[in-house]
Amino acid sequence: MDNSVRVEVGILTIGTEVVTGQIINTNTAWVANELTNLRMNPTWHLTVADLRSDMLDALRFLQKKTKIIVVTGGLGPTSDDFTRNIISEWADAPLAFDPASWQHILDRFASLGVTEAPESNRQQCYFPKGAQILTNRRGTAHGFRIEHQGTLCFVLPGPPEEIKAIWGDHIAAELKTLSAETDPVELLRWQCLGLSESKLGEMIEDLIKGSSLVAGYRPHLPYIEIKIWCARSRRAKEQPILDAIDATLARWTMGKGDDDAVDTLLPLLEKYDEIVIDDQASYGAIAHRIGQKWSLDRTERLTIIDHFVPQKHTPAIKSPHALHLVLGPVDQDGTWELWFKTSEVEKRQSLQLPFKRSQTNHRLDRERLFVCELSLAAFCRLADKGTLIV
Repeated sequence: MDNSVRVEVGILTIGTEVVTGQIINTNTAWVANELTNLRMNPTWHLTVADLRSDMLDALRFLQKKTKIIVVTGGLGPTSDDFTRNIISEWADAPLAFDPASWQHILDRFASLGVTEAPESNRQQCYFPKGAQILTNRRGTAHGFRIEHQGTLCFVLPGPPEEIKAIWGDHIAAELKTLSAETDPVELLRWQCLGLSESKLGEMIEDLIKGSSLVAGYRPHLPYIEIKIWCARSRRAKEQPILDAIDATLARWTMGKGDDDAVDTLLPLLEKYDEIVIDDQASYGAIAHRIGQKWSLDRTERLTIIDHFVPQKHTPAIKSPHALHLVLGPVDQDGTWELWFKTSEVEKRQSLQLPFKRSQTNHRLDRERLFVCELSLAAFCRLADKGTLIV
């Protein structure tokens, strides 16, 4: 195998309900992300209805394009679940009944208090000759692994939790071994706030022109995530460009990789007996973000005052080791003040939105998220500055 090339993988989703939009195809996104984490290259995503000819055409197409195919869906007990039959035809491997799989189904029904499994479930116990059965601890339908003319194919059921269980139990380790033979590709990410995707894209594409680096962009309000893929063997050579990207994005970078402002802030608050957050700007976004990560056993230490929700009373800070965080109201020019107050120190910082304010609901939602994330990042910096008054 040429170790400079990552293994290319095709993902095939089977299901009329997916094609028609009745179900959102989250499985492909999950599988593609797992493949990327395993240093593989998910190059094709195909989705076809429960039509035999389309399913065969998709398999044959992916066989020409990739060395590995991951198929999801169509392993159930109903008449429209015939993925195993199509794989059997594609691989020229007749189906054979597996008694152990039928016992698995009987045991699973018995555990649910059902004494007799429907006969229709028997079709889930047929597998192409030569296939390796991949047991499913979360459902009735086992998956399977089969090789045909140099292509490795993993066939999985449709329910997401079952895919994840089979993947973790049987597939991830094998793919990790296969990818170890290739030149690993590192993924670097920047979470940026304040510039549009198009503007950031122009800056990045100009910087990486002529290099081996590959860029990607993912908007997730209010952030734009910049993704750069770099082959490990070329990391030293491309490092000056990576440093230039880092410097160029520094002004708008709120975090790198999996950095999260809340994860950074909460440990900095541990030394305080009481924390009161006076939110006059984010319309509850701060409460939502912190509430997602705040431990339930520490709720008595935290009070969040949301000025857009009626309050019975404003709590007084009682502890001498208390922290008072304040987000002042956003002015018409898009500026607001932050205060970081304790009994010993008061720090203050002014922030500004990177766009003009608007009163429309869509813009208001965007504004509250920007206020929240910029404020969280600023509180991290203020908390980490020691006892100097800003």
